[in-house]
Amino acid sequence: MTRLFWKMTYIPLTHRPVFWDALIALLCIALVAWIALSSTLFPAPASGIGVALGVIGLAIVSYGSFIEPKRISLNTKSIQKSLPAMRIAVIGDLHVGPYKQSSFVEKIARNVNALDPDLIFIVGDFLFDHTSDIFHLDPLRELTSRYGTFGIIGNHDSGRHLRRGKHFVTRDRSDEVSAYLQERGVAMLRNKSHRLDINGTALRVAGIDDIWMSSSDLDAALNGIANDEPTILLSHNPDVILDERSHHASLIISGHTHGGQIRLPFVGSLYPLPDRLGRAYDQGIFHISDRTTLAITHGIGETQTRARLFCPPEILVLHIHP
Repeated sequence: MTRLFWKMTYIPLTHRPVFWDALIALLCIALVAWIALSSTLFPAPASGIGVALGVIGLAIVSYGSFIEPKRISLNTKSIQKSLPAMRIAVIGDLHVGPYKQSSFVEKIARNVNALDPDLIFIVGDFLFDHTSDIFHLDPLRELTSRYGTFGIIGNHDSGRHLRRGKHFVTRDRSDEVSAYLQERGVAMLRNKSHRLDINGTALRVAGIDDIWMSSSDLDAALNGIANDEPTILLSHNPDVILDERSHHASLIISGHTHGGQIRLPFVGSLYPLPDRLGRAYDQGIFHISDRTTLAITHGIGETQTRARLFCPPEILVLHIHP
């Protein structure tokens, strides 16, 4: 698998990202509001138009910053594959830290359990950054399903980040996250697979470390899996499909993209996605080959700006039909 790790630059642990994009956005909002609400700057009747635009702008910003990020949506998809019939709940990109804490994670757990899933997959990025309090993940111990809860490591958990097209590294907490979640009943798949028996049919669930990590090993994860054995592969970054070895799996489940986090109807993501696949693979279900389907959840949490627009926190529910 092509590795991106070598392109990264180490940043000392004292580094804490400053979200300049968020600061600039807030300044622009403040400027627009000041202009719109300052009638002295607008001769009538233009002042009325300016005030209306300002109010609409502030309403959108307020909704995207403080309301939509707290909503939880259930996104249900049906997939016909050569896999056992089952219901899978997928969550990802929790990013616990300044925007999402234990109370929200508890709410997610309650909603997932209410679905009575056969399997639960958590596709990485448990933490916001290297300073996040891991104890906010404690409610994940409450997750229940017939055949287990499985998780993988994301780039934020290992301190690998992409900003303005450049990779950088902070503190790697992947071992800490894995150990903490294992103790709470989440089976962490770090370049390995687990064999399940679903109603008498064998199923392999494989998972890899995030592909930006030097430890990511797709061969190890798929080792010992027969070519015709039904397999689900968990990879935080959907770029894994660029490696044809991943097409051994019938179903690949990923996160990472946040669906763009800020979207507009008919336009989609407003920002470039942090992967090589780009906007064409931002969220949803994709036919990769006659054998392989890719499912991408747009996730739960936020990074950089505290905002979601037309892209609320999502629990992806996959109904698998043979």
